[in-house]
Formats: sequence, structure tokens, C-alpha cells
Amino acid sequence: MPLHSAPDGKRLASVGNDNKVKLWDAVSHQEVRTFEEAKGQQLTAVVFSPDGKHVLATSSTDTAKIWDAETGNLVRALNHKNGATYIALSRDGKVIATGGTDGSIRLWETNSGRSIATLSAGTGRVLSLAFSPDGKSLAAASGRATRMFDLKSGKELFTMSHDEGVYGISFSPDGRRLASAASDQTIKLWDTKTGDLVLAMPFAESMYGVHFSLDGSRLFALPIGNAVKIFDSRIANR
Repeated sequence: MPLHSAPDGKRLASVGNDNKVKLWDAVSHQEVRTFEEAKGQQLTAVVFSPDGKHVLATSSTDTAKIWDAETGNLVRALNHKNGATYIALSRDGKVIATGGTDGSIRLWETNSGRSIATLSAGTGRVLSLAFSPDGKSLAAASGRATRMFDLKSGKELFTMSHDEGVYGISFSPDGRRLASAASDQTIKLWDTKTGDLVLAMPFAESMYGVHFSLDGSRLFALPIGNAVKIFDSRIANR
């Protein structure tokens, strides 16, 4: 994701075509700082840590970097290898997941930076990663498929498919549903226990991103090159 909000909503982190990670004041819209160590890289995704104390970003130079959000100092660099394309953190902030251009997924211990597991989402570029709210599962989008992994065993549980490439995924706050957005002009809602399709929502354009509201009652959908669309997500529970 090229833009991410801090948990308190007061700051935004962004990556742009200038290949810089920037921190913004969400109220004044003024730039707070540019993270110097990010210059000269092709940046692919950025995210705040759950406590808002750190900013993390991935780059095509094989690394994921962690900065102190207050000081701008580089805390740690994680070497994913083969180009890092996406990054996500567990809700408790203890585990980092990075995805690569070759479909590889690496899990890291946040405090130490130690690599703790490697998973595979196929051979395509990983375009989105999402931890389940309870931290027990990880969903990974690559190519036309979204794969669900059990993090304790590292096993793939099931695959959820679109007709074309999947760009974004999001868990509902209660963890019962996973939403996926794809270039086949659909958003699909899935049962996270079985992998069964619950609802398919057709559109007139390719869908780039999707996200549940904090209370799970709404679903925000982002078409490519168009306005954000908002839906009542509770229809999928009826």
C-alpha cells in the first residue's frame, strides 16, 4: 500500500514515485519528515506499526526497513531477497510479514529482526498480505489467487481465486470474512474458516484495494482511477 495512517489518525506515511518514504501531519497536511535512508530506492509499500512508534517500508532492493517514527532514525533492515513487494504486521506487532517478487513470504520477529519462517504464495509477485485479527492466520495475494496459511504449522489451508489478478485483501475485524479486490472487476467476500465464497460483487472497472471499517459494518473499495466506493458489509452475514 502506498499510504498508511497511524493508529491515532494524526499522521500519514506515504511512498511515491520519488522513491521516498514521507511522514505527514494528517490535520495540516504538512510534511513532517523524509526518511533519508529510503532515498534512491524503488519503494513498494509502507505501513505503521500497531503502536504507531515505527514506520516500515519495502523496496525492490530486497530490503524492508524499520524507522523510528519520532526521530526518523533507521532501527533495522530486513533482507527479504529477490525484491520485497509488500509488508504487513500482526495486530500485536510481534511478527512482520514481507512478500517478494518471486511469491516468497518471510516472517520476522519484530524485536530482534530474526527470520522465523518462509512460506510460498506461488511464483508470482506478492501484491498484498494480511494477518487475521487473532494472529493465527496469514492471507497472501499473488496472481489470481489468495492463499490462507496457518502460522503455527506454516501449512497452506486453502486457496481463494479470481479470474484475474488480485490487488488487495482485508480481514473483517471479527476475522470471519476476507475481502479480495481484483482486476476481474469484482470484490469477493470469503469465509475464512472454509475458504468458501460468500458473496461476489461485480463492478464496471478493475478493483485495486479493499478495506473493512473498524467496526466491520462498512467495506471501502478502491477502483483503479476512480472514487472510493462504500458498502454495507453486513449483507455478507445474512
